Amino acid sequence: MVCFHHAGGGASGFRAWRGAFGPDVAVCPVQLPGRESRRRERPFTDIGALVAELDRELDEVLEEPHLLFGHSMGALVAYRLALRRMRRGARPALGLAAACYPAPRRAASGGIGTWALADDETLAGLLADAGGVPAELLRHRSLLRALLGAVRADLGVCTTHRAQDAGTLDIPVHVFGGRGDRIVAPEALAGWAQCTADRFTLRMLEGGHFFPVRTPGELLAELGPVVAAARARS
Repeated sequence: MVCFHHAGGGASGFRAWRGAFGPDVAVCPVQLPGRESRRRERPFTDIGALVAELDRELDEVLEEPHLLFGHSMGALVAYRLALRRMRRGARPALGLAAACYPAPRRAASGGIGTWALADDETLAGLLADAGGVPAELLRHRSLLRALLGAVRADLGVCTTHRAQDAGTLDIPVHVFGGRGDRIVAPEALAGWAQCTADRFTLRMLEGGHFFPVRTPGELLAELGPVVAAARARS
C-alpha cells in the first residue's frame, strides 16, 4: 500500500500503519520534498509536475501489485497518479482509498485552497482549529514557520488542480470521511462516485479531518477487507 500524506504532513504520519495488514503487505509512505528527511529540498507547488515526478520515481514500485491511499491533499495526489498511469497504459493500482478530500471533479480554488492566502497567524489558527497543529507547537515560532511553509506549498499544489483535469478511473475507489471533519463535508466526498467506472464505497468514521494519522484504528480496520479483496484480484 503506497500512502500519500496530508498538506504539511510527512511519511512519519503513517508509522502506526506498518504491519497493520499482516506480514505480506508492505505499507510504503511516500515522503514528498520539503519536510522531514527531505526538508532541505524545494517542495512542489504544481500538481502536474509533482505527479509526473512521482510516476517516474515510483514506477518500479508501482509495477508490483499495489493499492494507493491518500489523506487530504494526498488523496488528490494518489488519484492524479492513478489517472496518469491509466492514461499511459502502466500497471494500474488494485484500488484507490481516499480520505478527507473533496471529489476531484470539484475545483480546489475555494475552501481549504484559500488557506494558502492567509497570513501565518490566521493559517496557524485554522490548522489548530481543525486539529492539525498541536497547541504547544504554536509557541515555537521557528518550528511553526517551517511547518507553515510546507503547508502553503502543499495547498498551492491543490489549487493547481482543475475540475477539467479529472477523469474516470477503472479501478475500485473507497472513500472515507470524518464525522467531525470541519473542512470536508460528506456531500463533497460523495462526488468521488463519479471518478470510477468500478466499485465505489463511502464510509463516515469517527474523528475530525486528521483522524487517519491521529486515531487510525477504525480506518485500518475498514481498510482490511479492501486489502484482502485487492489481494484476491492480484
